[in-house]
Amino acid sequence: MNRIQRGTPQERTVVGTGHWPHELRAAVEDALRACLAEVDADHLAGHPESFARLTGAQTDPWLLLGTGLTDGQAVAVADSACSAVPACRIAVLGPPGDEARTERWMRRGCDVYLAEGISADRLTTALTVASSGLLVIDRHCRRSPAARSHGLSRRERQVLALLCAGLSNADMAASLHVSRRTVEFHLTRIFGKLGVTNRVEAALRAYEAEW
Repeated sequence: MNRIQRGTPQERTVVGTGHWPHELRAAVEDALRACLAEVDADHLAGHPESFARLTGAQTDPWLLLGTGLTDGQAVAVADSACSAVPACRIAVLGPPGDEARTERWMRRGCDVYLAEGISADRLTTALTVASSGLLVIDRHCRRSPAARSHGLSRRERQVLALLCAGLSNADMAASLHVSRRTVEFHLTRIFGKLGVTNRVEAALRAYEAEW
């Protein structure tokens, strides 16, 4: 069994299995404001009470399925966790381009499906977006129409990328060497072109198309 990182009783715990690179483990803990407990897949599949014990009184705890698992192992772990806590939320790392596997996990109720090799910043954004109740599917893992720019200008794409990285309006302004009012102007135009009303929806839309 892999080492389990235990937090204080006040900390939330998310359960992960499979391989999670160090930088992604840090991103998970930052995005979900939780301690990541890494557990052997076979142990977790055979002992659903372990998932319930680690996540405590949480009503919708996270299960993170990393790389290095067979589909059978991942399914067994997910079934075990969901039998212990039916409302558990699932995030999966999978090979890019495997549309059939992506669709199978979507039908299983997966909340987040991301391509292996994703950056820590994009993982943080994806989990933050998903925590608001939205479904996040990496564009590299699913069948999708041709990439669309939504009519965004080069500068608007830059602003959207910074938004997805979690920067505030003030930080965006400093990064782009423009005024905060200019950033707000660009965000208003971006929201209008994407058909969204807030930053979370804009980040989600960014995952649905190449931009």
